[in-house]
Amino acid sequence: MKDIQLTLDSILNECKDYWLEDDCFLVEQSFQVHITQKLQKLDEKNKSLEAYDVFVSTDLVVSLRKSISLDFKNTLLDKQNGYNIDTKRKIRLQKYIEISTSVSEFYIHLDKLLCDINQRKKYNIYQPFNGFLFGFLIFLLFYWLS
Repeated sequence: MKDIQLTLDSILNECKDYWLEDDCFLVEQSFQVHITQKLQKLDEKNKSLEAYDVFVSTDLVVSLRKSISLDFKNTLLDKQNGYNIDTKRKIRLQKYIEISTSVSEFYIHLDKLLCDINQRKKYNIYQPFNGFLFGFLIFLLFYWLS
């Protein structure tokens, strides 16, 4: 879980650097390579969690990928001539906010998963103790009856 959170932080920082810079479209290929690499790392971490019966919502992963998508950039470039610099910055800021929202939703989901895992651990800690206690009571019962 910690690795997923670190990867999400890294993705968000990368998106911030890309979308909030004035010359953001000059480094598009570098951005695509870094983000693709980080998304693959995120997928690997999700798969390793599945081995522990912890499943990250696929809707959140799809939403994150969709928000990071560069399809939005093409729309921005098509209309670039009609926009002034302030409008372009606002559009890029909106895109970053969309990405940030997707990452925040992912964090909320991870927090819920961690709570569920902690509840399971709490239950699993007491389960062997309860079995021991039950066995001890049965032993006392047979000892008392004999």
